[in-house]
Amino acid sequence: MIALEGVTKAFELEGRPLTALENVSFTVAEGEFLAIIGPSGCGKSTLLRLIADVIPQSAGTISVRGASPAEARRARRFGFVFQEPVLLPWRSALENVELPLQVAGVGAAERRRRARELLDLVGLTGFESALPSALSGGMARRVGIARALALEPEILLLDEPFGALDEITRQRMNTELLRVWAETRTTAVLVTHNVAEAVYLSDRVLVMGTRPGRIVADLPIEIPRPRPLELLQQEEFFRYTSRLSQHLLSTFAGTDV
Repeated sequence: MIALEGVTKAFELEGRPLTALENVSFTVAEGEFLAIIGPSGCGKSTLLRLIADVIPQSAGTISVRGASPAEARRARRFGFVFQEPVLLPWRSALENVELPLQVAGVGAAERRRRARELLDLVGLTGFESALPSALSGGMARRVGIARALALEPEILLLDEPFGALDEITRQRMNTELLRVWAETRTTAVLVTHNVAEAVYLSDRVLVMGTRPGRIVADLPIEIPRPRPLELLQQEEFFRYTSRLSQHLLSTFAGTDV
């Protein structure tokens, strides 16, 4: 579904070149849930923006179903969930979910039907008329996920969507996200700082090092699905989180394990 080969991204900072990513290569299979973890500043979010054609790469190639990110964006293959929900405060939950459909020219009756279905999918039936100010943080993020799914994207890109939530709410949101992913079978790429979240959600975890950003580990998560929350207390789960934590610690020490 997604393939990156030798991708490098350089910026200019105060007149000096800064290489944010260097020689990044990996693939994502159709229907796969991939998580990307790494220290702050390693280029995780930049990587998502490159895939989504928000910014261009400086070198290397990115393909989405064999096409360029720009072609994939025009074909509406992407849904993007940001660190903050970025909901329009004057629009209800239903109207926020309708927004991409409205921009795409979908008729009022059809976009309202689709938005209601999506709010039901993320567990917000009964909150269609609520303004963002009346929603909890977790509920607002559910609206953001529903909106990202409005145009039925083949790829869901998630940039630390639950980072600001407390641990209990975060665990509940992870369970909801897995349920939504299982029902839609969308290819998902998640950026997160949370090792446990990466293991619980994903089929594979990429670990990034910094200065400049690069892939230092690629770990398959061979835990059967479905994954109940009780998994977080099991020895197999701890083995995976321990291995990933070791890789992360090695990035700070400047060595790979």
